Amino acid sequence: MIIPAVVILVVLFTGVAKSIVVSKKVILRDGISLIIAELILILIISGSTLYWWHGLILMLTYAAYITFMFSTMSTKDDINEEDEDEDEDEDEEKSLFKAIWSLDLEFLVIGKSKINSSNAWRLLIFSMLVIGISCFLLVIFCEWLGQPTFVIPGCDVVFYGLDVPIMFVAVIIASAATSVPDTIISMKDAKKGNYNDAVSNAIGSNIFDICFALGFPLFLYTIFYGEITMSPEIVQFSSELRILLFILTVAAFFIYFIGKKMGLLKPICY
Repeated sequence: MIIPAVVILVVLFTGVAKSIVVSKKVILRDGISLIIAELILILIISGSTLYWWHGLILMLTYAAYITFMFSTMSTKDDINEEDEDEDEDEDEEKSLFKAIWSLDLEFLVIGKSKINSSNAWRLLIFSMLVIGISCFLLVIFCEWLGQPTFVIPGCDVVFYGLDVPIMFVAVIIASAATSVPDTIISMKDAKKGNYNDAVSNAIGSNIFDICFALGFPLFLYTIFYGEITMSPEIVQFSSELRILLFILTVAAFFIYFIGKKMGLLKPICY
């Protein structure tokens, strides 16, 4: 809900355009795919026990989405003319301090050299390492934040947390934190006028989160450690939450789809 709203507001208030026009084909393809993914999620984990085949079904759903997307996308669809716009600031001097502060991994890994097959792999591996460490720390900090008090190992200082259920921390705080990169990417796409990419990124990332980011760990965990049994409280809360999110997704889809342009009214509705 937040990412498309931010994208529209950025475009409107920075004067890039007075309104945003997004392809109906993109909205139908990605919007309906997200709704189907959420329906499958509601159906397969509606019980109190999670099995390995639940994760497998979610991963196969994402594979079907990828296959469908490539089969319906022509070579001329949504081609971004980035050759002229890409790296507009390449003539600007970049300092090491600025690169570290802005986490410019490309500059830190390959410097000012052009990307090729060799340094691209190096950049990819280093970026995945940074993302993996960040996700690991995010989980730890979220667990601490949900507790009434916590003490950092090796530190005698007592910190006070929010004392809220871990489910709330995961749904509200962790999900918001992990959506920051998607928001930044969508904002950059929107500023370049690539509105289809900006919206598709927001929806597509949710499809990936539901089908693969959830399905793959669920599949691996249950393969090695066996089935997962959830408490009745978690089952009830998660069931209500999934239904609420599904209703909001359907509502957001119609907000996307209705009308030819996205003005100031739509981000208010989001």
